[in-house]
Amino acid sequence: MLFLFIEDIHNQYHIRREEIEAILISASRTGCYKELTGVFYSYSGGLGTLTPIFYKLIEYIKNYDIVNQ
Repeated sequence: MLFLFIEDIHNQYHIRREEIEAILISASRTGCYKELTGVFYSYSGGLGTLTPIFYKLIEYIKNYDIVNQ
């Protein structure tokens, strides 16, 4: 499952596979991405979700572009 997630990012954004893990770690340090933790059936780690902070940041960026045009 993680492989498919990384492949989707690679194919959609043309980011090298080797860089994706570092990008996700950086995003988690900002609070924009949270890695799933705990015991799940067939879960091998490395998957996560975007946080409300990420979506707020996107809205701020959109509003900034509107205000500064």
